[in-house]
Formats: sequence, C-alpha cells, structure tokens
Amino acid sequence: MRNIIPEQVIDDNTISTKVDCFFKINKIYKALSKCGFYKEKGFSCIQICKSLFSLVFQGKNLYRVLTMETGQVDFKKNTAYRFLNNPSYNWRKLLLILVTQIIYTINKLTSEDRKNVIIVDDTLFDRNRSKSVELLARVFDHTTHRFVKGLKMLTLGWSDGNTFLPVAFSMLSSQRSKNRLCDINQKIVKGLPAQYILFDSWYAFPATIARIIEDFKKHVVCMLKKSSRIHFFYNGQWMPLKELYKQLPQSTDKNIRGELVVGIRRNKKSDPINVKIVFVSDRRSDDWLAILSTDLDIPADEIIRLYGKRWDIEVFFKMSKSNLALAKEFQGSPMI
Repeated sequence: MRNIIPEQVIDDNTISTKVDCFFKINKIYKALSKCGFYKEKGFSCIQICKSLFSLVFQGKNLYRVLTMETGQVDFKKNTAYRFLNNPSYNWRKLLLILVTQIIYTINKLTSEDRKNVIIVDDTLFDRNRSKSVELLARVFDHTTHRFVKGLKMLTLGWSDGNTFLPVAFSMLSSQRSKNRLCDINQKIVKGLPAQYILFDSWYAFPATIARIIEDFKKHVVCMLKKSSRIHFFYNGQWMPLKELYKQLPQSTDKNIRGELVVGIRRNKKSDPINVKIVFVSDRRSDDWLAILSTDLDIPADEIIRLYGKRWDIEVFFKMSKSNLALAKEFQGSPMI
C-alpha cells in the first residue's frame, strides 16, 4: 500500500522526537532556568527553544518559516524575535552548561590515555555590504591577507581527536594583540578535561604562551610564525626563528628536520620558560614549519600529531557556515 504520509513529514516528526529526547536527557529546562530564560505568559521558553532547535536539523530557514506562516511553528514571528533578541537571556552560559555535560559524558567513554585538547581560533563574518551593523570594523582576514568589513568570532572548542564541541565564543571587532584570548574565562578552560591548548601562528606570541602556562596551568602546542620581531633564547643569546633554524644539526629525516629546547618569556623582566620547537618539512613546498610545545616530555612525532587535532575547529567552522547558516541566518527585530 502506498504511504500517504509525505517523507518530509516523517523526517520532521523523527527529528522532533529526537530533539525532545535530547532536551530531556540533558535537562535543558533546568539549564534554561539557570541562564535567565523566563517568560511570564504565552509560549514557554522550552517550547520556543525546541521549535527553533528543530528547524536547524530540518534544514529550514528561520526567516521563511516565520514570515510565510506555514504552520510549522505554533508561535508568531514577533514571539521568536523577542525570544532571540532578549538581552537577559545568557546564551553563552547555556552553551557552556550544555557542552560541559556532553564533554564529561564523552570523556567517560574514552581511554584515559587519550590526550584531549582545547582549541582556540577565530573565523570571519564578512559584512562588506553592511553599513550600520553594531561593532562593524575593518578586520584583517589572515586567509586572504586583506582587510575586509566584518566581524570576528573567537571560538574556544574541545576535542578528543574524534569529536569537536564548541565551548565558548566571543565576537571581536578588531585583531589587536591586547584583545587576544582576553574574553575567555579562566574557569572555563581550567574546568575542561584537557591537557593541551592548541592554536595557530596568529596567536603564537611568547607573552600569550607564557600567560596560558601561568594562568591556565595547561600545556600549549602551536604553530610559530617566522617573524624577525619574535626572539627565542638559545645558547646564551636571543635570536629569531630563522636564525634558530640554522642552529639545527643535520638530519636525515625528510619530515622532521630537528628539534631544539629554547627559552621564551612573558616580558623582559620575567624569567625564561623552556619550550620545545620542532621543525618539520612543509609538504606544499621545500620550506619548513615550526611547531612549539611547552611539554618537554613528549617526542616530536607526538607534538605533530597533537597539533593535527587543531584542524577539527576548521571543519567545525566550515560545517557551521555550510549547513547551519552561521553568519548568514537572518534575524530581524520584533515589530511591535
């Protein structure tokens, strides 16, 4: 007998059931209460949140669903916009509570020998056609190496090598060094089950690395930039990375060209901190790359493997922009 129920309806019902189960298992109702989600009348916060959450996995555009009034949600667009734009709702805290629960659940299922990592990176929200967006600025896109109008979203995520979860985020309007990592709460980083913090060369400054070691009490693995302004202490003198590379003994390994233990410092008055720098061949050219680790006890190949986990956040950004419409989803103001 031919099924008279459209396949899309079946899929939507399945997604709705799974969302209900997810909300129940993770006690989202209690999490919403802790984060200031409260309504005196009308649809409850949990009802609105479930509906909006389901739309993402149904692949439906929020703006079209609300404006076309197809009956896919029970509430009107003003209700949704007021819910999304309410300044008293702490979305960052909600994300933190939810993700922390999931991380500890996953961590119980994995081996204690697995090295978990925290990854810090930013992604660009291009707004070249915008004129009056709050905090809009000319920011440097280090992928295309040019300035564009837009915003930066600094994201802190957790990964065990198989699963990546975003933990915290902060919108930035500039890339000045004093703003780097400044909005990441120390309690968030310290409380996560991870041994290492990973980031690319954009954040790899000795002062930043030293600060993470002292404040967060975690090891750092990061890529280094070949800057003549950044110096490392080796053999009784401070030298830039290119000069440091010349100090390497000859190696027959085509992939790992060598490693050195050098010193870095937070400022000129602080004592040097020993770190290990591994020099590896760049597969795209005959040049070399340098990866720094503050953990002196792990071998060079393990440092390279750990840094490879940083790619998880790049996949997250790509998937979020492609499938979840990150930075593209329209949100209007409620029409009162």
